[in-house]
Amino acid sequence: MVGLGSAAVDGELKLWVRDEGAGIALADQGRAFDRATRGRTGSGTGLGLAIVRAIAEAHGGRVDLVSAAGAGSTFALVLPWRGGQSEAGDSPDGGALGSGGAGAGVTGAGERAAA
Repeated sequence: MVGLGSAAVDGELKLWVRDEGAGIALADQGRAFDRATRGRTGSGTGLGLAIVRAIAEAHGGRVDLVSAAGAGSTFALVLPWRGGQSEAGDSPDGGALGSGGAGAGVTGAGERAAA
């Protein structure tokens, strides 16, 4: 299952995607955003996350990753936000990505699950 969500909290807009896949070992997480780095399957060009990070940084933001081998992954695009507060969305990871929304949960307001 894949979950998508968003929240605007404390001057940041967070857009996240969460999966229940194989996860990324802590030792490999530092390389996940490097160009031409591929996961265990070896598929793809290895550019996707590097491009996402470059776009986020160009807008004054960042990409956060919370993952563990065998436990799935959560990637959050975090951008500066000057809009109002939002009540949409639970924290993408129960708080591990920093200040989040209303609380922990797999799906909630502002988050959609897709099979």
